[in-house]
Amino acid sequence: MPFKFEDIAAFSRILSGALVVCGFIILGLLLGRQFAGRGAPAWVVPAMTALGALVGMSQGWAMIRPLWKDRGKKRP
Repeated sequence: MPFKFEDIAAFSRILSGALVVCGFIILGLLLGRQFAGRGAPAWVVPAMTALGALVGMSQGWAMIRPLWKDRGKKRP
């Protein structure tokens, strides 16, 4: 079964969406550690990590949503 260009493009979009989510989680973790190191309460680290995950998931969904909406349409 040969792969089509659309299949490879869809896979790369999903993979990049996952990397965006991971990047925002790591950013939230690093920012939380930075704030905690400067005297913020200890709950800031998990809160910033969760906030990073929420922002990352919203950005990842914004990248993947067009693929989800176009899944049943035929292409020329």
